[in-house]
Amino acid sequence: MILWLYVVATFLGIWAGYLLKIRFTSPDLNCFAALFCILFNGLFGFIHLGVALYEDLLFVGDISNLTKKHPMIMFFALISAFIQSALMPFKTTPSARSSK
Repeated sequence: MILWLYVVATFLGIWAGYLLKIRFTSPDLNCFAALFCILFNGLFGFIHLGVALYEDLLFVGDISNLTKKHPMIMFFALISAFIQSALMPFKTTPSARSSK
């Protein structure tokens, strides 16, 4: 049950990170929005790396027995950490207006 909740929370976290990236990627990206996205994605990345490296899930504790039964969750957590870290907004350049 804990692993299913972890998988669902992972997908929701990736989806929310993607929505934040879409929302804040613009020419007027400010420091507060960038910092919020860094903290949000950093929290989820921290959770994923805790599962992948230490077999420890935040707020649950040691899940080494579950990872021995389901070793694929370690690979899933590592891939999720890389995906979550790629969801950072960036500052774009304004597009040139086409003249008619």
